[in-house]
Amino acid sequence: MKILARSLMLGLGMAVSVGANASLLGLHGDDDTSPFEVPAVNEYAPLVGANGFIGGHLFNSSSSAIRVTYEYIFKEASLPNTFWVGDTQVFSGSPNSVTYSEVVSSLADLTFSFRTDIYGVPHRVDNDRNSAYQNSDENMYNFFLYEAGENLWYAALDDGRNGPDDNHDDMVIRITAVAVPEPVSLGLMGLGLLGVGAFRRRS
Repeated sequence: MKILARSLMLGLGMAVSVGANASLLGLHGDDDTSPFEVPAVNEYAPLVGANGFIGGHLFNSSSSAIRVTYEYIFKEASLPNTFWVGDTQVFSGSPNSVTYSEVVSSLADLTFSFRTDIYGVPHRVDNDRNSAYQNSDENMYNFFLYEAGENLWYAALDDGRNGPDDNHDDMVIRITAVAVPEPVSLGLMGLGLLGVGAFRRRS
């Protein structure tokens, strides 16, 4: 029984470690995606000098479902900028909650968007419609994407007011992702726990 319990725990540990180390978020670029460095005028200091992209969007790059968590970090703008996941508004000037999560299926785009009311005219930029060009009403603003670590990204909005000023600090969201355990992994975990329980009863 000792050997069985140890084997189960070892197998479980290997499965978890492999899942934890996989890259889960990817950047999808298109014709207008371009590198961008955050200028010194950005009022969220941790992003100043960060090198990322504008005009791209994030997707689940793994072969299975992931849980994506959004965290409100900062907002400089006086405009009523809001952050949405699907059809749900989750953050505004004063965050409705500290974090919000969604489950995203394999290879699918994340469903978030930034929205604002610019002088009475509603505007929005969805994750899958982020554009580097800001020369039309539809592309009045965009967001900057920065990979700060494995499965850790920042999305930072430039709402287009007075310019646009390209400082990308009008709303800053931190995005993280973790793998969703598959039924097989959950079964292995249950088996491992049973083995540990049996081991403790016999020892």
